[in-house]
Amino acid sequence: MGELGCVLLPQYYGKGYMTQAIKLAVQFGLETIKLAQVGAITSNDNEGAIKLMNRLNFIKVADLPDNEIEYQYIKP
Repeated sequence: MGELGCVLLPQYYGKGYMTQAIKLAVQFGLETIKLAQVGAITSNDNEGAIKLMNRLNFIKVADLPDNEIEYQYIKP
């Protein structure tokens, strides 16, 4: 399983960079290196990341310790 991690400087928020980067990373993982799954983890406080995960077909699979949430990509 692949896991995504990302950080974006505030001056680049809302410009679509992370949406495009995550789409490409998921595509690469699934199609090129043949990962069976792609997961992502974020904190409950990170509203932007939560919206991004929901928009890109990730589903919440677990509440984790330390105020974190685990997501898994679901192919549309």
